[in-house]
Amino acid sequence: MKTLQALFTVIALSITSTIFSQTKSSKIERFEIHEIGITVNSLDELKTIDWDDFFSVFELDEINSKITFFIELKDVDVQDKSNNDVHFSQLKFTVSGYESEKYEMQKQMLTITKKLLKNYKS
Repeated sequence: MKTLQALFTVIALSITSTIFSQTKSSKIERFEIHEIGITVNSLDELKTIDWDDFFSVFELDEINSKITFFIELKDVDVQDKSNNDVHFSQLKFTVSGYESEKYEMQKQMLTITKKLLKNYKS
């Protein structure tokens, strides 16, 4: 009889704890993004980037937040201006600064992208 009571108590406690654990709501109040980047496998992918959308991720951050953007070319085969084959196994360009400087960082990323597209072709 004691075994049956102990078993019933354990089952009742398990059901109760399961019900109460499911009724708790977890709420994410705030999260911050400090780094965002894009990894591409071809130069053509760089042409499709919407830079305004890319940089809008940080619009909710504080003005004094430090942020970082990067573009990474991974396993990209291209040709330079002299038609020599070039392989980038992993090439990464990074700009960092404060949220208040994000438009300057956007200009830097555009400049880097334009130079890559100007000096190399797929």
